[in-house]
Amino acid sequence: MITNKIFVFIILLNIYGAVLAQWYLQNPLPQGNELKDVQYINPSTIIAVARVGTFIHSANGGDEWSVMSIADDFSPVAVFFTDADNGTSVGFMGIYNTSDGGLTWTPNSDGTTVFFQDVDYSDENNGTAVGLAGEIMRTTDGGNNWINQTSNTTTRLNAVDFINQNIGTVVGNGGTILRTIDGGDNWITQNSGISETIYSVSFADSQVGIAAAGSDILYTTDGGNTWTPSQIPSYYWGLNNALLVDSNTGYAFASYGLLKTNDGGMTWNEISVSVPSFINGIAFRDADNGLVVCSTGEISRTADGGLSWNLLSKNIAKNELVGVHFPDENTGFVVGCNETILKTTNGGINWTKILAGAGTDYCGVYFTDINHGVVVGTGGNIKRTTDGGSNWVLSVTNNYNDLWWVDFPTSEIGFAVGENGTILKSIDGGSNWTIQSSGTTNHLYSVKFIDSNTGIAVGEGGLILRTTDGGVNWTKPSSNTTETLWAVSFGSSTAGAAVGEYGTILHTSNGGSAWTSQSSGKSYPLFGVSFLNSSTGFAVGGLFGVPAKILKTTNGGTTWIEQEGISGNILNAVYFKSVNTVVAVGVAGTVIGTKPGSLVSINDQMLHYIIPSKFTVEQNYPNPFNSLSIIRFDLDEDEYVTLKVYDLLGREMLTMVNGYKTSGTHEVILDGSSLSGGVYFYKIQAGNQTQTKKFLLVK
Repeated sequence: MITNKIFVFIILLNIYGAVLAQWYLQNPLPQGNELKDVQYINPSTIIAVARVGTFIHSANGGDEWSVMSIADDFSPVAVFFTDADNGTSVGFMGIYNTSDGGLTWTPNSDGTTVFFQDVDYSDENNGTAVGLAGEIMRTTDGGNNWINQTSNTTTRLNAVDFINQNIGTVVGNGGTILRTIDGGDNWITQNSGISETIYSVSFADSQVGIAAAGSDILYTTDGGNTWTPSQIPSYYWGLNNALLVDSNTGYAFASYGLLKTNDGGMTWNEISVSVPSFINGIAFRDADNGLVVCSTGEISRTADGGLSWNLLSKNIAKNELVGVHFPDENTGFVVGCNETILKTTNGGINWTKILAGAGTDYCGVYFTDINHGVVVGTGGNIKRTTDGGSNWVLSVTNNYNDLWWVDFPTSEIGFAVGENGTILKSIDGGSNWTIQSSGTTNHLYSVKFIDSNTGIAVGEGGLILRTTDGGVNWTKPSSNTTETLWAVSFGSSTAGAAVGEYGTILHTSNGGSAWTSQSSGKSYPLFGVSFLNSSTGFAVGGLFGVPAKILKTTNGGTTWIEQEGISGNILNAVYFKSVNTVVAVGVAGTVIGTKPGSLVSINDQMLHYIIPSKFTVEQNYPNPFNSLSIIRFDLDEDEYVTLKVYDLLGREMLTMVNGYKTSGTHEVILDGSSLSGGVYFYKIQAGNQTQTKKFLLVK
């Protein structure tokens, strides 16, 4: 359970390029991608990796996290640091190394065709990585160069553990266990006695080790010459993660519980059934203090040997989110599966769950002002609120088809579309709805009205419907496509766009009478589109396993520029309220937005929104450094801030911040690439307050 401690989530959008810094994650925090592996470097420093090239770092035991990128086209599965600066991450077709604590990563030219599964180092120089097709690769120079070793198998190898530079064990599918005593020059097959997949291996010393194999845990006391099934509760299964903290104490996580051993793995007892689910990685720094990371992106910590767990991450809506609308710049609503409705009153900085359940999947939302709104969803359900979402009542519809979108051109007149060509109309603010004839049985996924009479609906098979008489009659303008259209938006009374499968974008300049194809240059589906005016708009979509996709146009769709989202989850919808407020939502509770106040890319990122008690400036980290470092400062009130770098002679070398900043905690990336090595000072002035710190740049 979460204690009274406030966990601060640091979002450091680093080395993604100018485009990416325009977006920041609003939910989940600190990140929302599937976490794959975690490691304690020391009692305070923790690192972990997640899908879509995500690297996270904590310098205070997990209370605060920095989120960085290894590479957006890299999918890491394992990570190992030999000290606070030097580490290696492996994944699908790649090895990446860092020498500055994860601020920057360099791809290695070796192993580019290997689907790696794990990596382990015995010391700062000697490391081993294993792969999907029986590959074993070895480095003896800290990861700079990797050579292939002979494993004599093509079986998938899942995990590796070395207790020194010579002695190591590898496990894999089909009960595979391999052992080396000469640093991998020779690998000897050991008899596991089972044919099941072995997922993890952990040795406390050269003799005592354990291996987790789904419904079994194996242990050895003679270096693997013999492996014996452990005594575990008979109802346990899904034992994919096991770890020995020392020669006696170990932990094993199952699908629904935690086992602990006090005799080196021979016997295991259940100590807790209340544990995080879908665990991918575990790390303990001693017998009591440990962490787990999960496929849901969650991070949990224990300080009592697993008896209780504190959640260090935050996800107020784990369900898929599919609709978003802002009646003004600050007030917004998001809807999704399992009756999820979220609300913000500060432009997305904070979101609260105002309704949730286990029934209707809500797909569309529209608010005519901050109090009056309607949500639509599966089973034809429509709910209406008149008090900003505090209370909801069911509307009268006489419709049981799923509804997927809703739009109100006035405070009283509204339209909803959905399954089998369903179109509903309300003339009383959403209290009552009547069925209109659409003339089609194709599913309709989105609707947008330019005024109370003229509207466009889009849907299955490239269908476009248009009305000019408030929905009494609908015509079918040609779309010249058979691809499903998922969303439609208008930036003016004449200019609009529709998006759909395989990167389809259609444009109209005459209110929807005629449509022409625009080139997105992409093949992934686009699920949402929103225009602020006739020129500027966003489209969102994506595919599983790649960064969220965002396209932006500033010329009415003539050209679309791809922006990489900061999430690895598919985005379903986007709403462009103003130049200060753009929010997109998607799978696994993902909410991303532009930072309030600017769509201009900046290095300075607001970290959290607990107002500090005073103005403070922290020492940059790391220090000394050879390329990039981080400067963090707190503002107790809104101030005009300058942050400048000076040399020892007092000459101004860099201006990093020069503008108005809101109260809160900020981080700035200090890029020393243009400076010579030596001692420098950075000075932050906020109003009439000033602080100066010294740093050392090593080149």
